[in-house]
Amino acid sequence: MFENLTLKMKIFIPLTIFSILSIVFIAITISNVNEEGMIKNNVITAANTVNQFKTVRAYYAKNVIPKVKKNKDLKINFDHKDKADTVPLPATMIHDLGSMLSKSESGVKLNLYSKYPFPNRANRTIDRFQQDALNHFDKNADSEPFYRQEIVDGKLMIRVAIADFMVADGCVNCHNSRADTPKNDWKLGDVRGVLEVDMPLNKQVEASNSVIKITLAWILALEIISMIVLYIILVKAVIIPLGNLKNGLLNFFRYVNKESETVDHILVTSKDELGWLAIEINNGIDNIKDGVEQDKQLLAEATKVAEEMG
Repeated sequence: MFENLTLKMKIFIPLTIFSILSIVFIAITISNVNEEGMIKNNVITAANTVNQFKTVRAYYAKNVIPKVKKNKDLKINFDHKDKADTVPLPATMIHDLGSMLSKSESGVKLNLYSKYPFPNRANRTIDRFQQDALNHFDKNADSEPFYRQEIVDGKLMIRVAIADFMVADGCVNCHNSRADTPKNDWKLGDVRGVLEVDMPLNKQVEASNSVIKITLAWILALEIISMIVLYIILVKAVIIPLGNLKNGLLNFFRYVNKESETVDHILVTSKDELGWLAIEINNGIDNIKDGVEQDKQLLAEATKVAEEMG
C-alpha cells in the first residue's frame, strides 16, 4: 500500500504519525515531571510545617513548662480544657493545634500518633497509612519523610509522615517518669512517634492540568504550523521541480519516439540539486535534438539525391 502512495504522502504520513507520537510522549513526560515536582514540593512544604510545629513545641517545653512546674498553683496535663489551673502537655498542645489546623479552609491536616500512646489516647484508631508509617520508621530510623497519595473523604491528598525523635533530655525524662507512661525506657534519638501532614491536591492537580492543556495546545498549534510550512516548502522545492522533470522527460521521450515534432526544455525553477539535474537534462536534450535534426537533414538530402537519380 505504501509504495502506491504519492511522494507527498510518503513524506507527510510518517511525519504526521511522528508528530502525533511526539505530542503523546511530550504529554506523558510533562504530566509525569509535573506530578513528581508537585509531590516533591508538597513533601517539602509538609516537612517545613512539621518543623514549625516542632519549633513551637520546643519553645513551649523549654520556656513555659519549667515555669509552670515551679508554680504550685498550676498543673500540666492532657486534660486541661475548661480548667483554669491546668496547661497542656507539649504533645497535647500539638494535638490541639493540629485539630485547629484541620478545621481551617485550607484542608491541611496535622496528626501526631505513636505506637505507645498515653492512656487518654489508647483507644485511638490509626489507619493503614499511619500503621505503615510507624512500621517504616521502626525499620528506618531516619529523617526522610514517608509519603503516599491517597483518596481521603473523596479528596486526593498527599500524606506526609515525619519521624518525631526524642531530641532533648527533658523530653526523655518526662516520658520515662510519668506515672501513666506506656514506655519508660526512652533514650535520646528514639522515634517517639510520627507527625503527619495531609495536604489536598485537587486544586493543584486542576491547576497543573490547565497548564498542561495550554502547553499541549501551543505545541499542537506549532506542530500544525510547522507541517503547513513544511508542506509549502516541499511542494515548492521538491514536488513542482520533480513534476517539471517528469513532464520534460515525457515530452523528450515522445520526441525521441517520433510521437512529437518538437521538444521543449525542462523548466528550471531553482539552483539546487534538482535545478542542476534539469539543466544537465536540458543540455542532453539539446545534444540529442541537434543529432536528430542532422539525421533528418541527411535523410532529406539522401532522399533528394535518390529522386534526382531516379
